[in-house]
Amino acid sequence: EMRNLKRVAKVESINAPKPVLLREHILLMEFIGEKGKHAPQLKEVAFKSSKGLVRAYNQVVKMMRDLFQ
Repeated sequence: EMRNLKRVAKVESINAPKPVLLREHILLMEFIGEKGKHAPQLKEVAFKSSKGLVRAYNQVVKMMRDLFQ
């Protein structure tokens, strides 16, 4: 997982935590969020319109394509 996170960190179009330290089986990653509150997971987001849902879907598809390439 550490190796994959390092590879993802090189791709600026993907918003993922940057790996900081790996010691034995513990992986320490950068915190993503503001004022001590974590950024919401996709399942926690309530979309106000179908436009927001389509936009989120397209962002996920783009990130998956970038990961694959």
